[in-house]
Amino acid sequence: MSLVTLHTEKVGGVSSVRKVALNTSYITQLEEADGKAHFDFVFGSRTERYVVSEPEHIILNAPHESTNVDIPMTTTSGVLIVSTGDVLNIWPHPSGDRVWLRYLEGGKEESVVARYRFEEFIDLVNTESLMSGNNLSDVGSRQLSLNNLTGVGSEDDVLTITNGNAVWEAAAGGGAGDLVSTNNLSDVDDTETSLDNLGGIGEYMVPVWAEENSSLSANAYEWAFGNGANSPADGGLTVYVPSGWECHVVAMSLRIGSGTATVQLVHNGTSKGNDCNVAIAAGQGNTNEVTPLQINNNDYINFRTQAASGTSAPCVVTAWLRYRKT
Repeated sequence: MSLVTLHTEKVGGVSSVRKVALNTSYITQLEEADGKAHFDFVFGSRTERYVVSEPEHIILNAPHESTNVDIPMTTTSGVLIVSTGDVLNIWPHPSGDRVWLRYLEGGKEESVVARYRFEEFIDLVNTESLMSGNNLSDVGSRQLSLNNLTGVGSEDDVLTITNGNAVWEAAAGGGAGDLVSTNNLSDVDDTETSLDNLGGIGEYMVPVWAEENSSLSANAYEWAFGNGANSPADGGLTVYVPSGWECHVVAMSLRIGSGTATVQLVHNGTSKGNDCNVAIAAGQGNTNEVTPLQINNNDYINFRTQAASGTSAPCVVTAWLRYRKT
């Protein structure tokens, strides 16, 4: 299989603006209208209809491989091994260094946050899919287990890795170069791991969430910060932005008990509409990356339910705020 990067406009007939990488093996009924690709994404008994910004030929020209490999990955729940053939799609996590991964396990849809950057994971899957072999040890690429931590060799030495053991050797044969004799960080001198010159953290993420402990209503200001009083149209939460920092809303997440819903961000009493919202057309959770919306010190934000049908509690909406040093 291979992954193709696309920018969605609609999923299941509902607006959903997001960068996503889809498994080309599950794409069927591909056609083009007004320069945009329309297709079905079929897995198990489910069919999702997509409309994307890219034209049809982007998908047609993407690699379509039948080879599948097992990829080990570190997730928030531990180490997980997923066959590339079971990967449905991925999309970037607001942190920038992780991805949301949707995959099949025993025919059942699952999702997890994996510690890969978006482009890195796509390159890994597409590279491994083009190689022969059923696991990473056969193809000998991305997954390396170094049983001996390597250090600095002598000038012109080369690093040789055999069965996971790394050794510096002279380029023309002969004696080995110097090794760092350590197998874990506790053996490394403190000066090697000092963060004194790192310069501090220059970026971090903050979630701002609200909940509604009942079914949702269309065109309603019904969200409470902590299940307290509902915030009115001109209410909400005041945001603090320290001097020397900038703040932007970069994504929105929504979790509901059942049904479908669309929730918008309200900034300083003004609903941002489709520029900053999140929708659920199927399932219970979704996250939508948005064009960064600048938030200044003492601005206030709130949430408004735009549309809802058949929803049930609990309902939680989140705005992801990214802070950066200026």
